[in-house]
Amino acid sequence: VKVLDVWPRNSGGLEREQLVTVGEFGSEDPCTKVKKNHKYIFFMDPTDEPLVFRASFAPLDASGKNLKKDVGKILCEDCAAAPRLKPIKNPILVDEGSKLIVKCEATGSPVLTYTWFKDGNELKKN
Repeated sequence: VKVLDVWPRNSGGLEREQLVTVGEFGSEDPCTKVKKNHKYIFFMDPTDEPLVFRASFAPLDASGKNLKKDVGKILCEDCAAAPRLKPIKNPILVDEGSKLIVKCEATGSPVLTYTWFKDGNELKKN
């Protein structure tokens, strides 16, 4: 598949005119079928692997009559979105009594706030 355009937000390294392979990963059923020589808009999220993406929505037929409305629903920045935590890549081991700084990264809408708890009690900044 040839990439015709890329939204700059969260492109994950994907560039215009780049050739990409769209295929199946794992045993999941495909979310939709696409036609040859037809234009589609794909909504892809980057993964931890360079230039490997996961579909976040089914592709939209670029010739659809409600295309702008359909894209708007998917890309709605003011819409609520469940928090998505960025996984910690490597396990962290610390000796008992040692200091540990944990960085929590997540996305969601509205903007996220964090509250840390230990043994059921809220931790205060100090």
